[in-house]
Amino acid sequence: MSHEEEWTLYMLTATMPAVSRSLVYTACTHVYARDEVHAQLRAAAWIALHRGCSHLEITACPAGFTLHTRSLPGKITVQVREGCNGQ
Repeated sequence: MSHEEEWTLYMLTATMPAVSRSLVYTACTHVYARDEVHAQLRAAAWIALHRGCSHLEITACPAGFTLHTRSLPGKITVQVREGCNGQ
């Protein structure tokens, strides 16, 4: 059995200093999730890769997000099967 859930877009940004003190390196990714805790779970591998960052930010973007020439919807509807934790 399955049901539908509405998941929100979360943007994850990791900021770390580069070799030169005047430069900063930023990496980002996105996930759709039920809430911030679920977003952290779904992005656990990416977060682990960026653990040494000086700053890690997770931001909900329910209105959507535009990255360069790509627009990401703020909400999506997901079909979730019973017994599936939505990872």
